[in-house]
Amino acid sequence: MMSHRHINDTTYTLPAIDSIIEHGDRPDWAALQIAMRSDPELCRKVFNIACHNLDHPYTIRYHYWYHFAKERLENGKK
Repeated sequence: MMSHRHINDTTYTLPAIDSIIEHGDRPDWAALQIAMRSDPELCRKVFNIACHNLDHPYTIRYHYWYHFAKERLENGKK
């Protein structure tokens, strides 16, 4: 797994989430998805990061995470 900036053992920081989305690979993304399944606050963080980066050069990655987080947040409200 890639070492990302600002990740510590207990939380995903906003810069760490951005780093994972932009520079990560499949194992990094899978770990983030697994963590998001049980943490609505993490979903909100990912959603906010993705929303602010939809015009980024790697925009397809941010669009994916935007929709993934949005779906998780909407399903959690039901």
